[in-house]
Amino acid sequence: MAINFKRVDIRGLSPQTATKKLEKSLLERKKYEPIWLIDDKEPIDCYAYLIQENYLFQTFIMSSREYRVFVGCGYY
Repeated sequence: MAINFKRVDIRGLSPQTATKKLEKSLLERKKYEPIWLIDDKEPIDCYAYLIQENYLFQTFIMSSREYRVFVGCGYY
């Protein structure tokens, strides 16, 4: 059985729109369901939101034009 993770693609979005899309995706996910956040640059504003909301996350640089951020559960 393959493990599938929800992907949230924010490439090309403004920082504010990207953060709102991330926030909406996190609210819609099942409890403890991880997601992949995909961007073409380092999503600094999304990091700020994740830190503020106490989420655990790890960034992976796939290439010079693709960043993937694995977002897990938060500290509650």
